[in-house]
Amino acid sequence: MLSTVLPSTWSNMGLGVAASFAMFGLSGILFPRHAAESAFGIVSEPEPAAGVPSKSAAVLLPPLIGVRDLAIAATLVMLYHRRLSWEMGFVVVLRTVFCAADTVLIAKQKSMREGLLASSGLIAWLVIGFGLMSTSSAPL
Repeated sequence: MLSTVLPSTWSNMGLGVAASFAMFGLSGILFPRHAAESAFGIVSEPEPAAGVPSKSAAVLLPPLIGVRDLAIAATLVMLYHRRLSWEMGFVVVLRTVFCAADTVLIAKQKSMREGLLASSGLIAWLVIGFGLMSTSSAPL
């Protein structure tokens, strides 16, 4: 089934994965409280007094995760431009390890329904990653 799809289609789907990583990354950097609450169900503390930095995980962690996601998106775009499909697929498949951990956290924090929804995205990314890896042979 994976081999019936054109290699260019897999590459374009991989670019779509890169765009979604960029979107997740930017949302974590620009809107950390909203990203933590909407994605993981982590409710932030009330706003601290002026001049007092917040030490809430809802404020500190999403930008760090956002930078990680932007770095992965940039890596995928670079691999796309160099036409390195197998490597692009490898990055996508390895990244799903983080997605699996995120999915477990979502299911625990929010609901099993939300966790299953996140799992469907995880499966789609795995299919795209393995599809990319099937279009060319592994590098030596």
